[in-house]
Amino acid sequence: MEANIIQQYKRKAHFERGKYIPEQTLSIYRDTFPESPREWDNLSHIIFFQYRHNIGDKHNYNSDDFPSWNDLEEYLRENEGAYIIHPLSFYDGRNGIVISIDESTERWDSERDYGVIYVTKQTIEYEYGKLTPETEELVEKVLRGEVKDYNQYFQGEVYGFVIKNVDGEIDYEEWGCYDDIDYIVKLTGFTEEDGAVNVY
Repeated sequence: MEANIIQQYKRKAHFERGKYIPEQTLSIYRDTFPESPREWDNLSHIIFFQYRHNIGDKHNYNSDDFPSWNDLEEYLRENEGAYIIHPLSFYDGRNGIVISIDESTERWDSERDYGVIYVTKQTIEYEYGKLTPETEELVEKVLRGEVKDYNQYFQGEVYGFVIKNVDGEIDYEEWGCYDDIDYIVKLTGFTEEDGAVNVY
């Protein structure tokens, strides 16, 4: 058994819709060198005034230029076209960095070790068309999804999987998966209903 396998499933040879499917093994790993989700084509901008860690998008802002959250928010709205904007909290714990959308600005004003996530009106209209309450609700979900992906990256919850045949040859592999393990198992057809058995 390879040391860094998280879970492994074995599926016996079978017929599926008249097609013979040979015995295969699914091995799920933790991806130790995933691409940061901030390298993707994101909807949002994430800025952190956090000098101990290189997190968030690249920027030239200095926290000393913004004595309060209101100063930062006003600047981003007037100069960057920010339309939806939220403070981000930051915590560096035993399990890694955790960031979250913080609806309160008090901690930002007092500790200054926090950040901001925002999206411009221009970006929203380009991606979704006319601004409506439904559009804004969708954008809010997307922003929280981007924060979720970033947390998975920090906490090592990014996976890769390899499907091998009975001879040990690789039939398929994929890395940089931000889906949870149960979803990967279902997606690849290695659930109990598919006739697969969890062997590790």
